[in-house]
Amino acid sequence: MGGLKEAALRRLLADAGSVVVAFSGGADSAYLAWVAHGTLGDRALAVTADSPSYPSRHRDLATRVARDFGFRHEFIDTHEMARPEYRANDADRCYHCKHELHGVLTALARARGFALVVDGNNADDRGDYRPGRRAARELGVRSPLDEVGLTKAEIRELSRAAGLPTWNEWEYAAAADETRGDARQDPAWRERILGWYSRSSREALPRVGMQAPNAYGVHDLHGLVWEWTEDASSLMVDSDNRTQGDPDRGKFCGAGTLLPPAAKRT
Repeated sequence: MGGLKEAALRRLLADAGSVVVAFSGGADSAYLAWVAHGTLGDRALAVTADSPSYPSRHRDLATRVARDFGFRHEFIDTHEMARPEYRANDADRCYHCKHELHGVLTALARARGFALVVDGNNADDRGDYRPGRRAARELGVRSPLDEVGLTKAEIRELSRAAGLPTWNEWEYAAAADETRGDARQDPAWRERILGWYSRSSREALPRVGMQAPNAYGVHDLHGLVWEWTEDASSLMVDSDNRTQGDPDRGKFCGAGTLLPPAAKRT
C-alpha cells in the first residue's frame, strides 16, 4: 500500500512542476524532500528555517541528509521570536510559528518561480489539534503526504527502505541521556525515566527548556510530555506490539525506547 501511495505522491509532485519543501530535518519532511528531489531534481528546493527556536541538532541533521542524498537545500531566517503572540506561548503558539515560516517560504517561492510550497503533514495528523495547519492553509501551503493518504508508519517504512537516517529519529533521540547517545543499558537511567512515566502527580509541569539537554541537544524528551502515538508503536521495542492484548503498550514514543523486547512487561 505504501508503494502505491508513494507513486501517487510522485505524480502529484510531477504535476506541480516545481516545489519548495518546508524541510525541518524530521522524518516526514525528509521523506518528502527525498521524493521531491527524485521526482523533480533541481526543481525541488528543500528549505530549512534558521532561528533561535530551531534546535541545532535538527539543523545539523537537515544539512547531513541534504548533503548525503543530494538535495538542493538552503537555510532561510525566520523571526517568530519577534512576534509577541508567539512569545506569549499560548495554545496557538504553533499557528504563529508556522505563519512566520510559511509566510517566508511562500514569498521565496513567488520570488524564485516555484509553483508550490509543500510541508510534511501526513494522514495521521488530521485528527490532531494542529493550529500550524491552519496557517499553512491560509497561505496556500499544501501537504502532499496527507493528500495521498500516507500515514506515519508508512512514511517510516518507506524512509527506512530509502536509507534515510530519519526513519526512527525520535526513538534514537529519546534513548539519550545528558552525555550518552544511547543510555538504555544503564539501569539507573531507565528507572529514573520509567519512574516518571509511572507516577501520577497534581504538580504543575516544569517550564519548557528548564531541564538539561540530552547528548543531542534536545530538551524535555522525558519528564514533561508523555507523547502518545496512534499510528505506530515504538520501533525499538519490537516490530509491532499493538495487538498483544494491552491497547496502551508501546504507544508512547519516549519511554518505549528504554527496554529491549526481552525486558518488556508481560
